[in-house]
Amino acid sequence: MGGFMQGRFWPRNDEEASLARDLDLNMGIMTVDDMVSGEDVYFAATGISDGMLNGVRYWSGGATTNSLVMRSASGTVRTLETHHHWAKPGLTNISGRAGANGEDYVAPHFMRMTPPNGNDHF
Repeated sequence: MGGFMQGRFWPRNDEEASLARDLDLNMGIMTVDDMVSGEDVYFAATGISDGMLNGVRYWSGGATTNSLVMRSASGTVRTLETHHHWAKPGLTNISGRAGANGEDYVAPHFMRMTPPNGNDHF
């Protein structure tokens, strides 16, 4: 994908600064080559606010996030859209009283179970 990135350590307090000195960490500006060594590198990012990735989208009962995952060895680039449900659905509560306030959980279309015979039961 190309691109460029720089970073630096930013100790939150004197204890972390002392530890960084004891470990002889580079406290200056670092490039990707300074931060990552090796041939099999993974990178993952999840959007918080809109930018290269969509930011978090909240909806009744949960949120949706978008992530990017890359692997250097294979050149694989994956984009993920993940749906987070505040009430965890299970096989026994898909249409039951799953919500914190007693509301019914309605499974997304890709999770709904349809019997092969088209009836309401298997």
